[in-house]
Amino acid sequence: MPKEQVIRDRVGTRLGTLIDDGREVVARNRDGTRLGHYNRTTNSTRDRHGNKIGEGNTVASLILDDWKQR
Repeated sequence: MPKEQVIRDRVGTRLGTLIDDGREVVARNRDGTRLGHYNRTTNSTRDRHGNKIGEGNTVASLILDDWKQR
């Protein structure tokens, strides 16, 4: 069963969710829209369009970027 971690700001507002199925970590915003994913095999993070945005697990930054654009 996938692990789910809710990302909140300092006052408790839900910004998004990280869902870890053991193979990849998927970032979703507070509306449930998929923002991107981290693949453990390739050790890379990709945005919702499949563009590589970094090495390592940086999916939480996708949630913060989405929140800042609102």
